[in-house]
Amino acid sequence: MRNITKSLLLGGLLIVALVSFRPVPSHSNQVSWGKVGESTVEPTASGMTTVNAVAGLPLKAIKIKVLKGGVNLHRCEIWFNDGNKKSIELRNDVSAGNESREINLTDNNKQVNKVIFWYDTRSYGNQLSSVELWGKRFA
Repeated sequence: MRNITKSLLLGGLLIVALVSFRPVPSHSNQVSWGKVGESTVEPTASGMTTVNAVAGLPLKAIKIKVLKGGVNLHRCEIWFNDGNKKSIELRNDVSAGNESREINLTDNNKQVNKVIFWYDTRSYGNQLSSVELWGKRFA
């Protein structure tokens, strides 16, 4: 009789635990990556290019994807809609199909206006490079 009572009690607790389990609802702090700009990089020994970002998107982080060619990224300036800027040393050699490291923005609600980056293409010959600016934004 004791074993049956224990079994029924344990079974009831298991049912209550299973019924009360609910997945955590999604919140607005989830993030996703998306393309926010693009540019063509000229094959020069040393150069600078600007990638304009889609206006009005608050970003948490950015990265640069290289679609064709390749670039040696030296540094970048991230310009925000409020007029402030952030300078970052990159020192990335990025070949076609690869991307720079993720650059975290300290203020998660800043709207990126443009990114200026300094580069050279000496390791990749005399071909145009195509780059995209990707942003991690709140979903």
